[in-house]
Amino acid sequence: MFAALAVLALSASGVCAGSTRISSKYVGTKMDAETVFSKTAKGDTEVNQKPHSLPRQLAKVLKAVDGHSMISALADKVGLAIPALEKALMQLERDGYITIRQVNVEEEKFAEEESRRAQVARLKELAEQAAHRASRPVETAARKQKRIKPKREVPVGLIVTFGTVVLVVLAIVLIQIVPLGSMNAKVEKALAAWSHDDVSSSNLRVSLFPKPYLKLDQVALGKALDAKATSGKLHIDVLSMFSDKFVVNSMELNDVTISAEALPRALKWAGGEGRGSQIQIDRIVLNNVKLAVKGVALDPFDAQLQFDRNGRIVRGAAKTRDSKFSIEAYAGTTNPPSEGAIAPWVVDVAARNWTPPIGAGISFSVLSGKGIWADNQIVFPDLEAKLFEGSGKGNLKITLPTSSLANGQIMAQSEFMIERAKVDQLVSTFTRDIALSGRMEMTFAASVVSATFANLLDTPNIVGSFQVREGAMSNVDLVQAMRNPGSVGGQTKYTELGGKFSVSDSTLQLHSLKLHGGVLFADGSVGVALGKGTLSGTVMSEIRSNVTQDRAVFGLSGTVARPALKRGG
Repeated sequence: MFAALAVLALSASGVCAGSTRISSKYVGTKMDAETVFSKTAKGDTEVNQKPHSLPRQLAKVLKAVDGHSMISALADKVGLAIPALEKALMQLERDGYITIRQVNVEEEKFAEEESRRAQVARLKELAEQAAHRASRPVETAARKQKRIKPKREVPVGLIVTFGTVVLVVLAIVLIQIVPLGSMNAKVEKALAAWSHDDVSSSNLRVSLFPKPYLKLDQVALGKALDAKATSGKLHIDVLSMFSDKFVVNSMELNDVTISAEALPRALKWAGGEGRGSQIQIDRIVLNNVKLAVKGVALDPFDAQLQFDRNGRIVRGAAKTRDSKFSIEAYAGTTNPPSEGAIAPWVVDVAARNWTPPIGAGISFSVLSGKGIWADNQIVFPDLEAKLFEGSGKGNLKITLPTSSLANGQIMAQSEFMIERAKVDQLVSTFTRDIALSGRMEMTFAASVVSATFANLLDTPNIVGSFQVREGAMSNVDLVQAMRNPGSVGGQTKYTELGGKFSVSDSTLQLHSLKLHGGVLFADGSVGVALGKGTLSGTVMSEIRSNVTQDRAVFGLSGTVARPALKRGG
């Protein structure tokens, strides 16, 4: 007994000896080898919570504070220089995450001596008490007989309650980790009826927290599995899991891939006929959708679809993952349709720093517009754009294929006006073989027809007019050509350059051209074979000045990169 008390006393003395007397709160401006740091309750809470509310560096310093490491040891732990670490520690103290104190060396030594003397006195006292007890007569066995306490019976109700709780907890855990094959088949059948296509999935599990939902892996549509998602979640009404009809508040599909072969079935997926008997879905969220369209590189996007209780889509929205382009469509309510007719849809588009995936690669700084989608036509009466450091506005009508169109072609028509655009940016979009400069105004009407979306802008028909002011044109010097026939290269400056143009059959025709720059006046017509860059046409130029006058007619040939002017046609 004495030995045990001695060990206990020594343990207590070790604890006491290991403690230090701390002076008042650290108020100095420099932290030395006698400074110690301790977390407050607020600091412990911050370290344990995720995510941290502190900046990363402060959180790292706070985590390293352990109540005994000096500043040099902390600097090694967090990898900071002493000045930066001091600044971080002072910030943590001001915010209440740590306390900063200094160890008083002299007081610490004094406290240690006092503790040792107290240990010796206590051991002496314990020894005297043990000797006194040993001299007393042994107590009788009757007095030392222990009282036998009656055993308490555990209530049956408590056992039943505890067992029920254990079973419920076990069921909750198992239902979240054990695949449910029969329910998986039931969900597949319901989704197949809803989407009008074959549906397969695997590894269905149920999660009850924070809200009930079903988890699925490898969700796929079609016999060829050509539309699929790596995983899915069905946020479901729990009671509907045990009824004949699932009620799904939201279905999320992640990493969705739709092949070009599956794309024609999209209209069938969107059809609302025959839905609602086995499953009701209010909303579908598609994350990271990759849509395969032949000949077109579409950026991945996210999408949301909302449905009414009968399974008809009432709103849809999509946005590229880089947020450069977004589109939203919803059923219009301003002018209700006649009985039996389909309500028109309102379509909103918005883009910023966006380049369309088809065409010549014209980039729009800003593009926005609101249109109406009725039957097989989408009409945007007012489109606004900023491009080539200028502005533009116009309209667009898109006609989609229907069963009444035997050729199944896509058609688009547009009228557009551009103001104050930089012509060099426009020209460089199409070719690097020639350079033009100046500010441009342009109006044009365009129409395109194609059987595929990818080839829609390959052979456009365009007519319009343009005017460029205060610029220059490379590759030809008309003044030098008049003075020195056969010369090539150079530059022609102009105050104004304008005319009319048309694009058809892969040919650009410039006619009624007028050029004026200082003493130079010119007019004519030019043809450019698109893709090849070969030139044809006639240019008439004239120099008008008080010193000299000259007129010439040139036949134009060669290429855009190296035009040739032959005087006399």
